Amino acid sequence: MSARVFATRDLLDEIVSHLDVTWNEGYSDDPASDESYRKLVRSALAALAVVSRLVSECALNVLWRVLDDVLPLVRLLESWNRPGGKRLIKIRHDIGAAQWSRFRGYARHVRELKHRATSWGCVDPLAWKVLEQRLDGKPMLPLLERLEVSVTMSCLLGSLLVLSPSVQILHLYSSKRTPQSEALIKQLFRLLFSPSGRNTEVVRRTGKAAKKPIIVDHLKSLGQFTALRSIDTMYGGCAMDIATLGIFAALQHLDTMRVDIGLQGEVPGRTIRDGFHSLEELGLRGSSKDIETLMREMSLPHLEDLDISVEGGIGAEPFKNFLGSLRSVLPATLTKMELFPDIFPAHLPTLSLADMLEPMFTLRDLEFLNCQFQTYPRTSQTRTSLRSLPHGQSSNPCGSSPTTATSRYWLIW
Repeated sequence: MSARVFATRDLLDEIVSHLDVTWNEGYSDDPASDESYRKLVRSALAALAVVSRLVSECALNVLWRVLDDVLPLVRLLESWNRPGGKRLIKIRHDIGAAQWSRFRGYARHVRELKHRATSWGCVDPLAWKVLEQRLDGKPMLPLLERLEVSVTMSCLLGSLLVLSPSVQILHLYSSKRTPQSEALIKQLFRLLFSPSGRNTEVVRRTGKAAKKPIIVDHLKSLGQFTALRSIDTMYGGCAMDIATLGIFAALQHLDTMRVDIGLQGEVPGRTIRDGFHSLEELGLRGSSKDIETLMREMSLPHLEDLDISVEGGIGAEPFKNFLGSLRSVLPATLTKMELFPDIFPAHLPTLSLADMLEPMFTLRDLEFLNCQFQTYPRTSQTRTSLRSLPHGQSSNPCGSSPTTATSRYWLIW
């Protein structure tokens, strides 16, 4: 009987069919006519009903909690083929109440989403507008916690409609790096995270026309995004300026930030110095000058994880000086560091690898160091220096190609 119950599409129908008063009429010799047997059946069916409900709820939570694409959710709304053969998801303006309730019910299960531009060709641009109107200022994914989203100028509304003030971890990037996309992302951050940004206009350039303002009323109606704990735009196609970094500095719960920076000669002010007190993980990508300038003004008492990616050619001696400058502002709490300098000049270096990394060997609590050098010769001095550290006895300092004298290095202990 249990096999039949679980194979039945509607468990309630199965239960009703077994408990109905006419179920055993005309079958006096049927064992089911016995009162004790019917009692046993009722007990078994009640237990199966409870189990089925619990399994269904858990399954829904698991299946919809993490989505690699928003399309499964959008397809819950009515769709059909556009004349001409190309299948596009289109949504009617008159979405039924039951259909909308089902869509919203599944949307509440979503906690993590990757919203990529590669799948947007399957969605009619007007579908996003229909969704925006039907949402009426409410978040599409009200309980979303983690979001990876690609912002594209060609489908701005489709990019932004999934944003929710409940987001705690945000990985945002532009599908194509242009001056317009950089301006868009900076304006977007001002709109979402700054109390003074409620009048911000998100802009784009359409063809050869001048900039046309697009006010994203839906995002404004959501209120300020105050739950953010982690933001990653390190390879997002936008170099953050001082003004945008100042917005991040004011976020009270921000403990992780990975950004590409371009200070353009600006000097960090009081907003930078007074912020970032909760930051535990920091990733910076930019010129050595910009990284050094910014970190000298940041107060990072709780920093544990630092990731530095230096752009532009730099010699061994300047890189050592850069590391020495960073070391003077790093807190004693640092336990993990990753260094990614750009390709060194092709001529033979004047410093050994150990000499170049010497400033960081004074970080006595450092437990993990990953240094990736495109080309640099290995010496036994490096291993000796690493083993002098508290965690150095288990060091695996160098990884190299068996066919070349110079290679990439991963120094880990």
